[in-house]
Amino acid sequence: MCRDVTGVRLLRSSDVRALRARWWLALVVASALASGCGAPEIRRQEAPLWCPEDVPAAEAVDARKVLGMRESAAAKLARKAGCTMVVMQRDDEVFATTADYDPRRLKVEVMDGIVTRLYGVD
Repeated sequence: MCRDVTGVRLLRSSDVRALRARWWLALVVASALASGCGAPEIRRQEAPLWCPEDVPAAEAVDARKVLGMRESAAAKLARKAGCTMVVMQRDDEVFATTADYDPRRLKVEVMDGIVTRLYGVD
């Protein structure tokens, strides 16, 4: 360790390079965490959304359970509850759907293979 005449520790150039590298690494990690690393944003709903709508709530499944699930697992859960899952939007592609009412149709949005939003049961 080197010290100047006042006793203050002097940094060698290799120490300075190591500190810079750590600083940049910390900056990159902080940026990635702040941006969410590209993870899709899941839009939570407060009120329960029962699927299917045409049966008593005791027999239906709260459709909010599919939020955050992989698309295939969410579709399987919807089928098990007696509902059909319809993807309204996948990533940046919006799909056309019918306007008729079906109390067993669960409309969702999928981003990066994850169900991120419920549009409703209809």
